[in-house]
Amino acid sequence: MCGTLSRFVGGKRSACKCMTLRTFTIFWLTIFTLVSLFELVAGSYLTSARQMVDTILEKLREIAFNAGTESVADYYYEVLQASFGTVWRAGTCLTVMRGLVDLGGAAVGIYGVWAKKSWALYTFLGFNVVHFAIDFILFIAAMSVVNTLYIGWFYPSAYLVVFALYGWLAIIGPYVSVVLLSYIWVVRVGGTGTEMKSFFELQEEQDKAATATAERSGAKDRDEEATARVEASEKKPLLENAEPTIEVDSP
Repeated sequence: MCGTLSRFVGGKRSACKCMTLRTFTIFWLTIFTLVSLFELVAGSYLTSARQMVDTILEKLREIAFNAGTESVADYYYEVLQASFGTVWRAGTCLTVMRGLVDLGGAAVGIYGVWAKKSWALYTFLGFNVVHFAIDFILFIAAMSVVNTLYIGWFYPSAYLVVFALYGWLAIIGPYVSVVLLSYIWVVRVGGTGTEMKSFFELQEEQDKAATATAERSGAKDRDEEATARVEASEKKPLLENAEPTIEVDSP
């Protein structure tokens, strides 16, 4: 069962049935780097989103005013405004920090592809797995916030914003991780990722080549041993038929 699971998890020979493992890894490195750079400058986008939420709060306060509950409206408006201010400031800092960390992961991944270092590629894969897990959690949390605070009721496009920020990364994360792991395993056995062959196929070819080399080496040793025996058998009669040498003492 473990063998079957490993073939499914790290046994890809291509990506999307049209790209080599190396090409896909380089493509994803480019996407990962661009996302990291986007996260570094995401503060302005968060500020724009906060302005949208402030507009929603103003509308809610107007509704409360029209209902004749001015004091309650002012109280909840101030509480929500302060809460959202804290959330947005923390979100901006965390997003920028995440961009810096992800940019470091992208640099390690680029080095791994260039130098074919397994440890660097495994590190890049680890960054991606953590990245996808965080995106999945943030996607669920953000959708809940948009739904609970009725932001989606005022601005239905808010759901698309959440999906653009976190949803698509959470959805394609497992497939990307499988392809990256397949590429790492191919590099481990000396492949380049352009062969359109999986780790298991390359390993089987190497085992067959090693067996054939061992058989050729064994056959060569047997031939040399047989040749040595033939030469020894040819020299033996000559030694037996050779005339003995008589030494004559000088007077």
